[in-house]
Amino acid sequence: MTDSQTAKTKIAYVKQVLSGDSVVLLGTGDNKDIFAYLSYVKAPHLGKAVTENNAGARDEPYAWESREFMRKRIVGNRVFFVRDYYGSNGREFGQILFGNEDIDKCENIAELAIQAGWLETKPGKQLDEVAKRYLALQEQAISAKVGKWNEDPAEGAAHIRDVKYNVENTAQFVSQHKGKPVKAIIENVRDGSSFRAYVPSVSTYVSFVLSGIRCPAVGRQEPFAEEAKSFVEARLLNREIDLLVEGADNTRIVASIAHRAGNIAVLMLQEGYGKCVDWSMGLVTGGGTPFREAERKAKEARRRVWKDWAGAKVAHNQSNTTGKVIEVGLGDNITIQTEAGQEIKYFLASVRPPRSEVVKGEKGDIIQAPVQSGKQFRPMYDIPFMFEAREFLRKKLIGKNVKVIVDYVQPKSDQYPEKTCATILLDKENVGESLVKKGLAKVLRHKKDDENRSSQYDLLITAEKEAEESKVNIWSDKQIDSPRISEVQGDLSRSKQFLPTLTRVTKLTGVVEFVSSGSRFRLYIPKEKIVITLALSGISCPRLGRPGANDGEPFSVEALKLVKNLVYQHDVEFEVESVDKSGGFIGHIFVSDKGVSTNLSKFLIENGLASVHGTVEKTRFAAEFWAAEELAKKRKLNLWANYVEEVKVVEAVSHHEDKSERKENFKRIAVSNIDPKTLSIWIQTYELGNQLCDVMDKLQIAAKQSGDAATLPKRGEICIAKYTADGQWNRARVEGVKDNKASVYYIDYGNSEELPYTKDNLRPLAVDLKTLPAVAKEIHLAFTSPPSDDYYKELALENLSKILYNEETIYASPEYKVGNVDYFTLAVDQGDKKKYDVGKKLVAEGFLVAEERREPKFKSIVAEYQNAEKAARIAHLNIWRYGDFTGNEL
Repeated sequence: MTDSQTAKTKIAYVKQVLSGDSVVLLGTGDNKDIFAYLSYVKAPHLGKAVTENNAGARDEPYAWESREFMRKRIVGNRVFFVRDYYGSNGREFGQILFGNEDIDKCENIAELAIQAGWLETKPGKQLDEVAKRYLALQEQAISAKVGKWNEDPAEGAAHIRDVKYNVENTAQFVSQHKGKPVKAIIENVRDGSSFRAYVPSVSTYVSFVLSGIRCPAVGRQEPFAEEAKSFVEARLLNREIDLLVEGADNTRIVASIAHRAGNIAVLMLQEGYGKCVDWSMGLVTGGGTPFREAERKAKEARRRVWKDWAGAKVAHNQSNTTGKVIEVGLGDNITIQTEAGQEIKYFLASVRPPRSEVVKGEKGDIIQAPVQSGKQFRPMYDIPFMFEAREFLRKKLIGKNVKVIVDYVQPKSDQYPEKTCATILLDKENVGESLVKKGLAKVLRHKKDDENRSSQYDLLITAEKEAEESKVNIWSDKQIDSPRISEVQGDLSRSKQFLPTLTRVTKLTGVVEFVSSGSRFRLYIPKEKIVITLALSGISCPRLGRPGANDGEPFSVEALKLVKNLVYQHDVEFEVESVDKSGGFIGHIFVSDKGVSTNLSKFLIENGLASVHGTVEKTRFAAEFWAAEELAKKRKLNLWANYVEEVKVVEAVSHHEDKSERKENFKRIAVSNIDPKTLSIWIQTYELGNQLCDVMDKLQIAAKQSGDAATLPKRGEICIAKYTADGQWNRARVEGVKDNKASVYYIDYGNSEELPYTKDNLRPLAVDLKTLPAVAKEIHLAFTSPPSDDYYKELALENLSKILYNEETIYASPEYKVGNVDYFTLAVDQGDKKKYDVGKKLVAEGFLVAEERREPKFKSIVAEYQNAEKAARIAHLNIWRYGDFTGNEL
């Protein structure tokens, strides 16, 4: 090469081949691209599309072959451009040499094209060496009749493309080519993610956008737009690629580019030339995970479009964790309990639960969710598919261990509190994805630059698309009514209607929807589609306090936590015994533990979180419950931690099956109190009564010593209290605290009163005085029952009190036990061997009713009581004044 030629030579890469005789050379640095034209030759003209200002034109014969001959050999390659001359319009004409680092060993692309018959030589008036060489090569091509020199007119016509410059029917094109690689050539790069390609198989130019990515727009002069475009042009312009058609957005075709070097979109994301877009991410062949990972790397490196990225907001105290699901909310949230016992609520990231206004009719019109007029709106039951969504999550998750990946924290707003949003994994299953795929939730559409989204957002989008195409649940075209679930609570008449149905079956199946306390629940019964209130039968559970107040009974919270952990939102078996006055049902709940069914009431009793109630005798579980309570007492669990076994006057307890003889075992007692409501009697045996004087002396001393105590006794605690009537300090149990007043029960006398909740009235009691047995014992008169009428009950109380408070010598003998209550015969000794039975006397005078007992050993004494009652009835004494009130006429 001469010095003159060296001065006219440029080294550059071929960016694009425009035709068989013109190319674009890539500029370097700040230099612009160079349009270079081959000297002394002319290629057939490619056609042009019809526009407003252009009538368009068809390809000349062999124009496409001429362009392709050059493109396949030099596009993207490093070449030498030796300028021969400038045209009249300033264009540069010259030779393009390629194929070797040494220019003297390179091939001339024009010579090769002339030899192949794709170029025609057009020398100037003066022939130089280049023109002469071109003419000689052309003569050879003409002689060989190759390329455009083929003399057959039909052959020439066959080499004219019938080009379509736009896709006429986008939907049809997508349908025909979706999912199948289509050979194409990138003809134009509009920006980093928008292209125009020629598809030879259908001779059509196709405009498309890359799926899953958006690059800055050149037309809007967005930052990094030119850089992104150049990045793509250097790698794809004029290259042959496999086009993977994936879908369409209006008239735009959405596709991926399959290139031997990989997916260009992933590379661009990694280099920070673009951002992931949600609307097309679900279309990406193979899924969007590589896209998101590439974008994440660019964000962390603050590359280009992410140079100012601040990161997604995640609370510092939030981290990925595991825990057991203890509650499922309304379709989009769960509460877990961690190994440390902490309860945390999480919302499904980027998931929106069903809404009332998104039900479509057959014509696509939106139908408002039906809510019956005049009734309270119940989201779970009144919003279509909300109940189904909750049930899907409940059945899948409740009681299971899950992994929580915290994605972001949604800030607090005027309407909503702060929400921690996460991806929930059950084993490897994305719970949110499963919910969306079932058509029981939708995916939130985040703002373009909103980084607060699910870490598996693309899976959610794909799942939603699948559900929408399947038209399942919320995507159905049919009008869907919300589930007709009735709440049968607080309505006695309706409860009675269902009572026969619920008592007919030994065990029913239900879902515990709410736990009010350790012994009261709301149950949903799927078979009947009703919600009921159920109270556990035969037990007394500590009463919860008011919200925000510290007036709950001891262990009420512990009982609540225990049963919530066992049954809340779990499927359970239960049985109904009866219904109470408020319309609530009474019965039993059974929980399954390792395949063994356990009565929940018994479980509470065994753990010392409930005691047996007298009504237990009406159930078939009485023996089990009493045995469970005795076990809890022996272990001193919870309620029984400070339990002191009362001294029993007698150990003998009669049962229906007891065939032993009735024995009298009278011991002298003193009566300390009578309950005006139940006519229960508190007695003190003389053995313990004599010790009481010594105890009282110690209590007065203890009260003075504990006057400076730091704390007041709490509910359920044994303490010393100042009795209002005489100012003496007595042992008492705090029954409750309300409005700075304490209800106390004096354990050595059986009476109660209300005292100011101050240190002047209540003080702690030393342990040694706590453990002394209670002197007073509660009993009932054997073989009798009080009248139900309040007036006659007052008469009975008046006459019972006259006897027990005025007579000096009273004896008591145990007869039988009902539940945990002892029944005694009381006798008065008036001297000279004159004794009378207190209960029988009051029955004979018409103040009490004779109680029937079926044990054989009581046959004789019961007959005496019944004869006494019969005489009172005949004489119309007191409660029998107006005849029989029991419905059992003589």
